[in-house]
Amino acid sequence: MDIWNSINTIILVIVALSILWEKLAAKSKINVHSTQSIEPDPNPEEKESQEETIHTEDQKPHTQFLFVEPIGIELGLALVPLANPPKNIQNMVASIRKQFALELGLSIPRIHIHDHLSGPENEYRLLIRGNTIETGVLYLDQFLAISPEPNLPPLKGIKTKEPVFSLDAIWIDAEQKSEAMKHGYTVVDPIQVLVTHLSKTIRWHATTIFDYNALELFIQQAGQYSPFAVKSCIPDPQKLFIVLRNLLSEGISIRDQQSIIESFGTVNHLEPDVITEHIRKNLKYQIKESFESPDGIHALIFDDELRSTLNSLQKESSPCSLSPETNTAIINAVERLIHEIKHPDLVVLCPPLCRTSLQAVRSQFKPSIPFLSRDELPSTATIITEGTISISTENNG
Repeated sequence: MDIWNSINTIILVIVALSILWEKLAAKSKINVHSTQSIEPDPNPEEKESQEETIHTEDQKPHTQFLFVEPIGIELGLALVPLANPPKNIQNMVASIRKQFALELGLSIPRIHIHDHLSGPENEYRLLIRGNTIETGVLYLDQFLAISPEPNLPPLKGIKTKEPVFSLDAIWIDAEQKSEAMKHGYTVVDPIQVLVTHLSKTIRWHATTIFDYNALELFIQQAGQYSPFAVKSCIPDPQKLFIVLRNLLSEGISIRDQQSIIESFGTVNHLEPDVITEHIRKNLKYQIKESFESPDGIHALIFDDELRSTLNSLQKESSPCSLSPETNTAIINAVERLIHEIKHPDLVVLCPPLCRTSLQAVRSQFKPSIPFLSRDELPSTATIITEGTISISTENNG
């Protein structure tokens, strides 16, 4: 009898536990469903952020190729040592950035250096905005002997052209360096060749390098020293951007930010080209210093007939309009005089209102020659006439 009572007790306990277990399980099931379907996500923004982050990381291998480096150097296999000590060009590149900040007021972005193993091993490439602008060849164990004038005594080596001004040159061994210098050659090492070529390339393409990031930096820096001028004088940053590019395209420094902004503010309702001419006149001492040799400014001037022709075309407030034939004739005459005179610092002095029209065609020859007007030079400037531009010969020819 006791045994059956014990068995019944055990059965009742088991049944009671089963019922309790089912109730707990049902409650738990309700809570799980309730949590998933009724209760809101406590951090929906965090979840979206995580999803966006995952998406961004997934796209990173593709989007990293969308960035185009403003300035780059690619080195062939034999030139890769230039990127490493002891022939590291990084220090030279740093000096270039400082040089342009001082001379042009231009902030040069970081210059990226890469290898280019698929190209000729002694070739380097200079890139602006991802495009190959200039190329050259270097021999790291040799020197480049540049001939500043024809008919110098010949040297043994690899004949070439100096990459900046296309002068005759020759790559020579170190043993010939003293001999070459004695004969009148200009002798430079490979790093100097590359750095000089890079500097000239940046100068020639300063307008491309000066982008909206550079404009933002220009305005921010000017605002630190003259916040009122920036606030009052720059209603249209886009117009200022065009004017600054105009100045840089002709080698005019934009370092004097306050003078440029104040001049801009007085005529900012005019067209960018007219504003540029106005600012140039207010930078006359800077222009004089930029293009002046120790003894003065060496200039090509227009003959009386051409000056009279240009003056007759002038209008009171706008640049004169020259025919394509006249433009071509003037450029041909200037080119001829450049080759005849061979002075490194020649400028062209022209009637003020015609300066812009003449300047538009100067880029057709390289290296460029500045076109200045007399009223953007101070009265104290010494003008040395080196030659006279005449188009009568050009037309007759």
